[in-house]
Amino acid sequence: MMNTLLVGDYILVDKAVYGARAPGRGDIVVFKYPVDERRDFVTRIVGVPGETVQVRGRQVLIDGRALDEPDVRGGPHAVTPAGSSTFCGYAYACEPLVVPPDSYFVMADNRDNSRDSRYWGFVKRDKIEGKAVQIYWSWDSDRHGLRWWRLGQGIS
Repeated sequence: MMNTLLVGDYILVDKAVYGARAPGRGDIVVFKYPVDERRDFVTRIVGVPGETVQVRGRQVLIDGRALDEPDVRGGPHAVTPAGSSTFCGYAYACEPLVVPPDSYFVMADNRDNSRDSRYWGFVKRDKIEGKAVQIYWSWDSDRHGLRWWRLGQGIS
């Protein structure tokens, strides 16, 4: 999730927000990691129930339209034209894929260095624990110091 979240960031999670509304695209959520549910995972929702998701090169398409993702790390991303024959090595979303009811397609902001729905599929609604809302502590282990400027920063 770099640079939205850094290694050493400790976050506050709103566990009540999804009692009032459904998780939405762009929300950074904490959920039980599908590969090992003893671990929590943090990442961003890109596809919600009923939408068609497809990953083409570095571009995410939702219902056939390119998703605007200003928080994705690495600057401008190459857009692979629809219909081109680019190899896709992911297990999910190389071809258009409909997000099932009560499920979400999630991807990290640091796409080149993350495991997400492209590798292990959808996150079920009942596995989402809450929405990440604020950084309350941030420790830089390389510099052995507190990142003061990140304390209290909202997460979006």
